[in-house]
Amino acid sequence: MGYLPVFLNLTGRDVLVAGGGAVALRKAESLLEAGARVTVVSPVFDPAFDTLAAAHPDRLRPVREPYTPRDLSPFFLAIAATDDPAANAAVAADAERARVWVNVVDVPELCTVLAAATFRRGPVQVAVCTGGECPALGRTLRDELAAACPETLGDYAAALGVERARLKRECPDPALRARVLDHLARRETRDRLLCGTAGPLESRLREETGRFLGEDTPPAARP
Repeated sequence: MGYLPVFLNLTGRDVLVAGGGAVALRKAESLLEAGARVTVVSPVFDPAFDTLAAAHPDRLRPVREPYTPRDLSPFFLAIAATDDPAANAAVAADAERARVWVNVVDVPELCTVLAAATFRRGPVQVAVCTGGECPALGRTLRDELAAACPETLGDYAAALGVERARLKRECPDPALRARVLDHLARRETRDRLLCGTAGPLESRLREETGRFLGEDTPPAARP
């Protein structure tokens, strides 16, 4: 089965989670971190949900009842994380009727969305998915990739975004902008600039752009 990798913008969107155990708790935590408004339906909740609800009173709504078939059209995404296969299947069926994306934990054949193993470095987020074949392998690969990506990568990505915006304003040639950004994104350039101490990182990126343009373009083409 083929899948299209995507990142969902969940800020301000309503998501339903069915289940009140440890798995559902992790799903709710991730959704809240992504900015979603989360409704959790379960007859029993892990005590940690109380702490989570207190921290997000406007975005987490526990509903203390078993999941029963319902209209899921108000939701953008549904996640089934109960220990009852029949309830999980009901969530999947309700989501299919409402044309709502659904993830059923550990049952990929009922999913329209698969959860990936992820890590984040500032604005950089890396996700690994094995198509439901072996999530443990995805987690292992995630950890290996994370070990190769320093925490400072997030700072570099944010500063590079500032430099990209400046180039869009000041350099009208898209092909030239692409060459500059490719150069700035290379590992050898990143490592050198991240190890530097002369001024803020944004200034170092701007100076590197100037050096690259001095070598790569005639004076008339420089921003």
